[in-house]
Amino acid sequence: MLNKKICLIFGAAGQDGSIMTGYLLKKNYTVYALYQTKSRNLRRFKGNKNLKLIKINYNEYNQIVKIIKISNCSEIYFFGGKSSPHYSILNFTEALVSHVLPVFNILEAILIVNKKIKFFNTSSSEIFEKNRKKLNENSVKNPQNPYGLAKFDSYLLVKFYRKNFKLNCFSGILFNHESKLRPKNFIIPKVMKYIKDRKFNKKLLLGDLSAIKDFGWAEEYIKIIYNLMKKNFNEDIVIATGKSQKLSNIVKDIFKKFNLDWKEHVKFSNKLARPHENKYVYADISKLKKLKIAPKFTLPQIIESLKQNDFNK
Repeated sequence: MLNKKICLIFGAAGQDGSIMTGYLLKKNYTVYALYQTKSRNLRRFKGNKNLKLIKINYNEYNQIVKIIKISNCSEIYFFGGKSSPHYSILNFTEALVSHVLPVFNILEAILIVNKKIKFFNTSSSEIFEKNRKKLNENSVKNPQNPYGLAKFDSYLLVKFYRKNFKLNCFSGILFNHESKLRPKNFIIPKVMKYIKDRKFNKKLLLGDLSAIKDFGWAEEYIKIIYNLMKKNFNEDIVIATGKSQKLSNIVKDIFKKFNLDWKEHVKFSNKLARPHENKYVYADISKLKKLKIAPKFTLPQIIESLKQNDFNK
């Protein structure tokens, strides 16, 4: 019999995985936090008796089967793989292996160990084709970079196992989402760091600011994923705010928070342009709204939260 308060989290050292780890620990879960590379994100949970911090190779099927059996878990969450379309251009094989093979191994292991185990897979808006239409679960999938392709392949695997083997599994198609743990190479934390460092003798180099994106709050998305799991949700779903903004406006608003004119500090760099990413991203979150779990955190609230975190240390 499965223990309803035990879970496995793949990619526990990353932004989303560590936030989910903390969230489930607060709900008195026993959390097997699985990682491949160490990260400071998990240090804050040190000493928690319900945390099992384990380093494993996600590509080793036998290791995954073993940990599922030992844990007697009822839920598995996959947040693994490097989340970077640009990085994937330079590391095609790694992108495919790190996002696809682990998901295949997990699904196969669930078939062998216990088909009642629930599984959540993280997908991405990068699986969609380039266009300016609002994207929902039925929109055309046509990835433009290796990262998107890898996410699409793992998305298809989940769909296949759900349909053909009746597994309780689904993919959340996550759009951009920020947190205090977001790496500094992403645009919002990058701007925040520049302002905090006060090195205004140098310009802040940024890519194409005419791009339009949908930004949400990672902690809110994690709660949505958890609620979907508790509802025994068994469909793929877009997780976004449904409110997109031009990057130049976001950068402008951040500088304005500190009484600065962004045009005096920002310089465009063609080297930082991302032609292989979806430039115009709009989300249709009708399914989330129907379930009454749509995000409520606004972009100004996100910026304010990050400001409070970065500048009150």
